[in-house]
This record gives sequence, structure tokens and C-alpha cells, in this order.
Amino acid sequence: MGPWTSTALGDWLNLAGGSDAVFGHRAHSVVLSAPAGQLSPHALYTEQEGGESPELYPRPDGTIYICGLADDAPLPASTADVVADSNKLRRLAKFAESVSDRLSADSVVAGQACYLPVSRTGLPMIGQLHGLANGFVGAGHSCWGILNGPATGLMLADLLLDGACSFMDAEPFRPRLGTADGAKDGTGDG
Repeated sequence: MGPWTSTALGDWLNLAGGSDAVFGHRAHSVVLSAPAGQLSPHALYTEQEGGESPELYPRPDGTIYICGLADDAPLPASTADVVADSNKLRRLAKFAESVSDRLSADSVVAGQACYLPVSRTGLPMIGQLHGLANGFVGAGHSCWGILNGPATGLMLADLLLDGACSFMDAEPFRPRLGTADGAKDGTGDG
């Protein structure tokens, strides 16, 4: 459920601290067409004044994906209602021009936004939900969900089948919702 995980934890399951355990952090991206064969195939990670860190990812199809300029706009009720900030999309496209004279802000193929699922603790919540014998969660990975998804799946499989994780200490990721320590501030770390 990504950034909508708190809907299940708080509204559906009524777990103390669940209604704000995971929140959405809106990230923006643009896709630009790029001159064939004229860009390095390597990703570029940048750091700008003010803490903004646009990232550029050339693609084999001749486009370049540029992401960044996140904010904490309220999470809409549905993915159909996600709206990008047009000013941030323009800034990302103009940023591309500042990185390479082979990129043009006029060559935008797509512009969009998404909401990253972020937990209040900064660590993903992975494990059994307190008081629910068959309730497990794996959420709050931010942009690292794609990379950490396989390990999260293995951890959840171990916890479901064996009651313990076989390859690492699962305790730091244990959801503390609905417990005395997790209910204090809703963050899961008491």
C-alpha cells in the first residue's frame, strides 16, 4: 500500500499509532528525450544548495529520467488524485540544461509525481503487527523499496513461516504499533 499503509493500520485495523506511522513524501520527475548516443550511460547524483539533490538516469531508449525536488504535500486519497507541482517539473527540466548542453528543457516527454512511503522512524516497518496473529507489514522504505523489496520479502517469509528472521536481526524493523511503547508518539520507537 506504499504511502497509504497508514490507512490500513489506523483506519481499518485501528492500531494505536497506525494512522500516521507511514506518510507520503511527494517526489517529482521528468523524462527528456536525449540525442541518440551522445550521453554517458552512467547515472549522475547531484547536490545543490538548499539540500536539493536531483538525480539523472540515462535510459537505453534515448531518454533521460530526472528526479528530485520532493516536498510534503498532503497525501491524496487515491493514486488517481496525485498531482505534480508544475514549477518543480520546470525546474527539473531546466536543471538538465545546466548539467549538459545536449539536454533541452523543451524536450520533456513526461512529467509526474509520486509519493514515497516514509516511516516516522526513518526505518521500514517489517514484521508482525501487535495483537494480530496473521497481520504482517512491510512498508516505509522510501525510495529504497525497490532495492530492499527482496530482502523485505525474505524477512517476512521467515517471520511468517519460522517466527524469526534467519539472516539478520529483525528487531529494529519490528512494528511497535498498538503497543505501549509504540502508542506514545505513533512513530513505532516509543
